[in-house]
Amino acid sequence: MVSGITTDWQKVNIPIKTLFREFLVEHYESLSSIDGIVLNFTSETGSSQIQTLYLDDVMFTSEPGNVMISNFELGISSAYGDNPFDFLIGGTNAGFLRGLDSANPFGGSAQSYRVFWGTGTTLPSAAVTGIQIDSQTTGVEGGVGIGVDVTGTDKLTFQLKGDANVDVTAETEIIGIGLDDEVSSDKISASSITLTTSYQEISISTGAFAVAMSSLSKVNFWMINDSTGRGPPIDLATPVTFYVDNIRFVDSSTPSAPTSLLKGSISLASGMSLSSTDTLNVTAFASQADGTIERVSFEHDGLSGGANWFILGVDTDTADGAYTSELENFNTLTPGSSYQIRAVAEDFAGNKGVMSAITGVIMTLITPATGFAGAAVSTGSIQWNWFDNSSNEAGFRVYSSTTGKVSPDLAADTTFWIETGLSPNTQYGRFVRPFKTPLEFADSATVARYTLSLPVPSMTLSGRTTSTLTVAWSTATGGNGQFVLKRAPEVSAASGTFVVVSTLTGNTFTYEDTGLQGNTSYWYLVVGYNGDLVAADPSPSFRFVTSDDPEIVHTALTSIGFLGNDIVLSAVVSSIRTLQSVTLRYRKIGESAFTGADFSPAVSGTSYSGSGTVPSAFVTDSASAGGFEYVIRAYDGQRTSSSPATGVHTVTVSETTTSPEIGPGGGTVTVNDGDPSDGETSLVIPAGAVAGGVQVTARSVSPAAAPKNGNDSPAAAYEFGPTGLTFAKPVTLTMVYPDKDQDGLVDGASIDETTLKLFWHDGFAWRNLGGTVNASVNTVSGTIAHFSTFGLFSGGLPAEADVRPREKIITPNGDRINDFAQFGITGDFEIFIFDIRGRRIRKLVNLNIWDGRRDDGQVAENGVYVYNVKSGRLNVSGTIGVAK
Repeated sequence: MVSGITTDWQKVNIPIKTLFREFLVEHYESLSSIDGIVLNFTSETGSSQIQTLYLDDVMFTSEPGNVMISNFELGISSAYGDNPFDFLIGGTNAGFLRGLDSANPFGGSAQSYRVFWGTGTTLPSAAVTGIQIDSQTTGVEGGVGIGVDVTGTDKLTFQLKGDANVDVTAETEIIGIGLDDEVSSDKISASSITLTTSYQEISISTGAFAVAMSSLSKVNFWMINDSTGRGPPIDLATPVTFYVDNIRFVDSSTPSAPTSLLKGSISLASGMSLSSTDTLNVTAFASQADGTIERVSFEHDGLSGGANWFILGVDTDTADGAYTSELENFNTLTPGSSYQIRAVAEDFAGNKGVMSAITGVIMTLITPATGFAGAAVSTGSIQWNWFDNSSNEAGFRVYSSTTGKVSPDLAADTTFWIETGLSPNTQYGRFVRPFKTPLEFADSATVARYTLSLPVPSMTLSGRTTSTLTVAWSTATGGNGQFVLKRAPEVSAASGTFVVVSTLTGNTFTYEDTGLQGNTSYWYLVVGYNGDLVAADPSPSFRFVTSDDPEIVHTALTSIGFLGNDIVLSAVVSSIRTLQSVTLRYRKIGESAFTGADFSPAVSGTSYSGSGTVPSAFVTDSASAGGFEYVIRAYDGQRTSSSPATGVHTVTVSETTTSPEIGPGGGTVTVNDGDPSDGETSLVIPAGAVAGGVQVTARSVSPAAAPKNGNDSPAAAYEFGPTGLTFAKPVTLTMVYPDKDQDGLVDGASIDETTLKLFWHDGFAWRNLGGTVNASVNTVSGTIAHFSTFGLFSGGLPAEADVRPREKIITPNGDRINDFAQFGITGDFEIFIFDIRGRRIRKLVNLNIWDGRRDDGQVAENGVYVYNVKSGRLNVSGTIGVAK
């Protein structure tokens, strides 16, 4: 190296050809056999002191930088570009002697190039010696040498001095400097050099020679010249010795500094933040004059206030004038601190164009999430997903693109969050941001998604002919992006396989289906889609018939197990003409004459929904005949339809309902009372309540025939069997009572419905179990632990006397007689049984009978036991005996 190792970074360009002279003479067409770089260091002083050296950015490049032609440390080679030459114009016996001098080297060179000029007998008109820099053949101009690329360099530099006898005052102690290319004549600098007795650093602009740098072949040292146009005027009469060392071509032009710095496509400015996934870039600079730019560095000041600079990223791809780099070394930065940022253009010679630094740029350590996406979960929720690219965030926060933070602080490493409480088929824009208190970091991409739309709730028939059906539907809240209408044929009174009929835009709510068969049933459903075209659940399916007749849609009643209610039969009727009447006709089984009644409310329009009523007295009277028959008829002024189309609907009337077998898995028994406007009498038997298969019977007992409670008859009564069946878990009993006019009074009894309680009959008297009234559907519900006769009476909350079991002694021997004690309480309660020593032997939760068994399932020993009943503030105690 010219100046040795320094404490500052230096850029060193070494032509590969100067390192492998002998190798390249034979193999200069390829460098593929090179497999390593070896650096040897020699101290100029010969000291053996150990030094620490730093190397960075070792690169092979085909571009030039500062080019060392020769420092002659390896001598003068005829095989490479520092071949010496000379020639004279005129004169006799004059000439040059050339050699190497180890006594007068420069700097780190082992020796210098020494030239001795002898004056001879006759002075020549011109004399020149020099170094041929691209020829393999000495003295042959324009040879086929391996060459040295000096493109982009702008100065020729070298060290030059005379010997100790040089006359520094003589005009003749002058050297002229020239360059020679292979396509033009020699060119000599207009400025000559006066020799001195010590080395001079000579620097001459290559522009002074006006030669083609791409085909440069020689460096010339002119000693005598006969024309001022060819070089310095020289009248040399005495010998001269001079030394040349470290001949170099130098690129000294500073590249234009970058004038803008972008984060992606946005100008970087104070207050902005950078994360490790950001990209910095600059483009080709205005007034770009240096075509040898090697790279652009993006740098930060390391919080030094601009005193020191450190690499954030580097781009060495200069092919298109655009310089882009992802950022590195973020693990050395302090999150949230403000740094100075700049871009530096550097050419192959190490010259730098430095832009003015941008201050106040905040660095982030946490990498933003990527892959942010959303998927609708329901009509009110969306699941947002992302990839966690950081290992040191405190957590994540999801933000709305318009209203700010929408999520709670989510834990570190979270990769999804389900947002709830949204509106149906509504678009929501969201992004996710990692945080590390108190800082938040760069955002993910923003994504917008729709919630699911609500299913279409219903369909109607708005028109029909013998070959067409026009169906219509109502839009659900939130709207839809599109609708898909599907149709199925009728198979065995049910829908067959649905196929798509049409796909319709979200503001279309009707469709005419053509080309259908006459007097044929078809089933339809419609599927709504949200704004992202994700399907909601399909609508219910609806059956429509091609015909000119009015269509009656009715679910037939087949049996009832309760006497005392009016029977309400509903139907939906449509026609292509205005309806004139809808009537109900009914009769007892075995009779021929019908009793007629109009539907309510009054009929109007082409589409109608209403009901006809069979009086409760008729229903009760029909029980003796096994039930009754009925027909529903509709008339539109021209045509009449019936349901059923032929024959009659038959209803079996019985006071007893028998369920399918119920096993250990539990089940529900429902008694149809024929009135869809109120609730149903039912039993909900939980899993584990019965051990084996049980077929439950429920017999409706006429209030007049049921036992009285004092002077009162029950509002409703049922007898459940098998008689005496007890349950291992509480069973929920719901009983319906009549209040057709919904006046709050039991029909025919004028009992305030809010006072109704559930009672059971122990064979002698009714016992209050309490219960809960649902006045909107006319039911009372409570829990029971065994089967018996149950009724609804007016009563208050069970008093302590009602809670206490009437059984003073029980005989749990399995004969179903006096096997258990019944406590008069339902709902949430606990019953504790203690022996005479105060030890608890049984705990009952919401189970109001004690069957004499301990918690281990064994029957308790004969004796007296203490019970304690607790429910809220209620606390009732007493004794009961066991005698097996």
